[in-house]
Amino acid sequence: MASILKKIIRNDAMKEDPVEIYGWRSFVLTLTACMSGMLFGMDTGIIGGVIVLPAFTKKYHFDGLSKNDAATLSANIVSFLQLGCAFGALLAYPFADRYGRRASLMGSAFIGLVGIVMQFAASGYLGCMYTARLIAGLGAGACSMIAPLYVSENAPRALRGALTGTFQFFNTFGVMLAFWIDYGAELHLTGSSSYIVPLATQGIPAILLIVGMFFMNESPRHLAKQDEWEKAKKVLSLVRNLPEDHPYLQSEFQDIAIQLERERLLINGAGWRALQREMWTIPGNRKRALISFVLMMFQNLTGSNAINYYAPTIFKNIGITGTSVSLLATGIYGIVKMCSCATYLIFFADSLGRRRSLLWTAIAIACDMMYIGLYVRISPPKPGVPISGAGYFALVCIYLFAVFFQMGWGATPWIYVSEIPSARLRSMNVSIAASSQWLWNFVIARAVPNMLVNMGSNGYGTYIFFSVCCLCSFVFVWFFVPDTKGMSLEQMDDLFGVTELVHQKVGAMGSGDAKFPIRYNDPEYQQIHRNLFSHSLLCPLEDVLPPGVNQQQFDCAVAEFGEAVGEDNVFKGQALEEYVDPYELWEDEGKRKMPSAAVCPCSIDELRIVLKVANKFGIPVWTFSRGKNLGYGGPAPRLNGSVALDLHRMNKIIEVNDKFSYAVVEPGVTFTDLYLYCVEHKLGVWPSVPSLGWGSVVGNTVDRGTGFTPTATHHQHISGMEVMLADGDLVRTGQFAISNSPSAHLSKFSFGPSIEGLFLQSNLGIVTKMGIWLHPQPQAYMSCTFDMPNFEDVEVIVDIFGSLRRDGLLPNTVYVSNIVEWLGMTGKRAELWPEEGPIPDWRLRELQKELGFGYWNVKFGLYGAKAVVQSHFDELKRIIGQKVPGAEYHLQGHLFSGEDDKLLDANSIPDPHGGFFVGVPSLWSLPMVRYRLPKEKAGIGAHADYSPIIPSDGKMVLEWVKTARNICEGRGFDLFCDFFMHERHLIFVNMMVFDKANPSHRKTVDAIFRDLYREGRQRGFSKYRSHINYMDLVADAYDFNDHAYRRFVERLKDTVDPNGILSPGKQGIWPARYRHLKEKL
Repeated sequence: MASILKKIIRNDAMKEDPVEIYGWRSFVLTLTACMSGMLFGMDTGIIGGVIVLPAFTKKYHFDGLSKNDAATLSANIVSFLQLGCAFGALLAYPFADRYGRRASLMGSAFIGLVGIVMQFAASGYLGCMYTARLIAGLGAGACSMIAPLYVSENAPRALRGALTGTFQFFNTFGVMLAFWIDYGAELHLTGSSSYIVPLATQGIPAILLIVGMFFMNESPRHLAKQDEWEKAKKVLSLVRNLPEDHPYLQSEFQDIAIQLERERLLINGAGWRALQREMWTIPGNRKRALISFVLMMFQNLTGSNAINYYAPTIFKNIGITGTSVSLLATGIYGIVKMCSCATYLIFFADSLGRRRSLLWTAIAIACDMMYIGLYVRISPPKPGVPISGAGYFALVCIYLFAVFFQMGWGATPWIYVSEIPSARLRSMNVSIAASSQWLWNFVIARAVPNMLVNMGSNGYGTYIFFSVCCLCSFVFVWFFVPDTKGMSLEQMDDLFGVTELVHQKVGAMGSGDAKFPIRYNDPEYQQIHRNLFSHSLLCPLEDVLPPGVNQQQFDCAVAEFGEAVGEDNVFKGQALEEYVDPYELWEDEGKRKMPSAAVCPCSIDELRIVLKVANKFGIPVWTFSRGKNLGYGGPAPRLNGSVALDLHRMNKIIEVNDKFSYAVVEPGVTFTDLYLYCVEHKLGVWPSVPSLGWGSVVGNTVDRGTGFTPTATHHQHISGMEVMLADGDLVRTGQFAISNSPSAHLSKFSFGPSIEGLFLQSNLGIVTKMGIWLHPQPQAYMSCTFDMPNFEDVEVIVDIFGSLRRDGLLPNTVYVSNIVEWLGMTGKRAELWPEEGPIPDWRLRELQKELGFGYWNVKFGLYGAKAVVQSHFDELKRIIGQKVPGAEYHLQGHLFSGEDDKLLDANSIPDPHGGFFVGVPSLWSLPMVRYRLPKEKAGIGAHADYSPIIPSDGKMVLEWVKTARNICEGRGFDLFCDFFMHERHLIFVNMMVFDKANPSHRKTVDAIFRDLYREGRQRGFSKYRSHINYMDLVADAYDFNDHAYRRFVERLKDTVDPNGILSPGKQGIWPARYRHLKEKL
């Protein structure tokens, strides 16, 4: 089958996708669902022949009516079906979304069947016939909306055009069958049976549809939309004929999950009105809805349905006389339509493309209709006169019309309107398209009999009218309809424009021109930064205002910000995607943390004016340096609607002194900037850098971040700060407060209170300059590693290295990580363990052997003179052996030294021994977020951290890791962790690495965090830093004397920041103005 299809259908998807997906099930479910097309076709085709049968005209009192009155009665009988169809298509939308495509198809077919029974039972009662046609229309219209939707959601992308278009083939087959049934009834049946039997046969496809769908599966996309993810994956596996772990299936399933989650969060929990607003206010969605409506309008205005309903009458108009002869001609017309449709679907639907098919056939059918109209006008047929050659060519044109129509305007609009909408709006969009089809169908059915009577002799004007409409359809397609050939359903948003409110609508924020700040001189860093934020959005950005600030006040404030820093440094709209948490767990309204705007000053003077404007209008600002505190919220504000106060442009390196080993920097200086400055100026210092070097030196330090060299505890090496208070006043601390003091950055202490700590993890002021000590460039460095194989060995490790640190034998930070974190650094979990749930212990032991790691892996550095470093290492090895005999053999060292006793060049040390242990920054650990992504398809890698401060006691740490492992594994996650050992405590980092595109992952991470928090609080632990979502929760743990600590800090806050503008809610510190917004715990 696949080899045949590859020869017939030529598109990229057919070349790329696995052949197994073209199994029998896709074709069987398509044929079954498209019985609804046959129902549609028979309902529309039967009636045209029935209304000219003598027995019917007699039973329903056509005899004796004038031409106009007879035309009106015919139009009424025919058009009541279309009227019902229009309503049925609209009403089907909510049922298809709520009850599923499969059940809704079966229910719609049953309604249609009831209407059909009523039609042949009407027995001359016109009111009963109208009601029956209306009810049958409700069923047929609903089916016409649901069936293409169902097929498109099940079809492989390479065949989606052909399979979805099968609905139109069955429609034409139904029409053809109806024509021949009418012809046979006229020849072989007499009396009432001549029309009752044709009417009754309409029920055959309805019965086949009900029975067939009973054995079919539900649409996997609908199941996913209902959060039945496991069932959706099983059904997709069944339809694609692939195992659930096949890369193609995982990729397609991931695409479905990502798109649905984006759409679900677009207007979370939206009702019918909200979805209508979403459809008509967002240009990308509105364009798709209008294209769907207009395509279906033009499909009817080609005149095809006029021929379907009134073919015998039209054939009489061009000279084919006699009921039997005209019905025969009509039957042949049906065969031509059916064969043409089949040819198009097999050979052209997914090869030629939708747009091209519509364009060339619009011209062709316009020419056909124009010729017929001119023939009837110039050389009209006369009774008793043989048909001329021009007349026979007119007959040929009707058949050519059928060919060309089916090559383009027959199936293509149905294919197009079922594939272009987003999944969130697909049912509604197809419903609108189907109702448009039936509405115009009703117009045609109602108008054509009178048009044929009144628009010139033999109705020639009718054909010219349809010809002009065909030419108009060409113009519409040329300018407004892009091609979708070979594209997946999940790619349609890209084709029609991303459906993001903030990207599209004119909102309260004004302009939406996309402009983004350039944060990094290094193009690689800048690109990674852009990808991190732009690729992680699941939900569009929404416009927000600061609390208590109206639109006019906000607009005035933004304008004044622009005057202060330059309009190019004030960001709104789309550019705010760089100011949200790229790893956010909650993107739904009410929980999401969004800035209202962003402003980027480059100097003290500009910053002072920004704060003056913020105080003037009561605008809260959320201050950050680089926004790279990933896993803890990034640049997102704690208070929704705050203005992001981005200090990355304040990026001067004021001084680096290699004699006394210190630097003075502004907040926008990154660790990479400082490192490169030292290298460029050949300065004999090594900065201490964290695992990601693109963060701010100031930002990391004031948030009590850590590094790996002897100055790793950054906040303990601050030597003088400059801080701007909320009112614009500038304060310096320590010796830095003495003008021109030569010891400004040589002492951490000064006369009077030491106030540096007030500005660490606080919102009492903005650090604008900071002195920090660096490590002198050593003559030698030893890279030291230590590992132990068992989970319980953490107790031994903590006791050994805790003692060494407290005794002063190991003066540097000790970094310890478990095997799972190392696996996260090397690749995706799915490549190592394909099953759901945590990796079992036996598999972890296998991986330890394969990769040469212990369960716990320790790394630290020794620095100094070469002989001293070597003797230091030997002594450590001896002491470790004394403490735990045999453990000394797990300690390994690699010594590096400068040539000829010169200082050691950090760049001469190869990986994995150097890097951040010798002050060389990188983005080494960033790939770990890929750990929980699917094997063959990138989702959205993310992590969130719970990081308690724990006493450096082996038993206590072992108890904690057991508890943490039980919590994580109990919720299907691995224990992914590391910790940093200090003299008396350690900082334990529980990392929850997850796929942000997976909604169950996000819920689980939140649950794990809260479980860990509860366990930590029971033990008296608190975090060393916190994600913005949990700052109030963490702050609540400091409960001595009715939270006296918090009350004291709040008093300070209200004193130094009376308007509460600086980072409200940071670290759980709320100013009086916003204290009511604190999380209710």
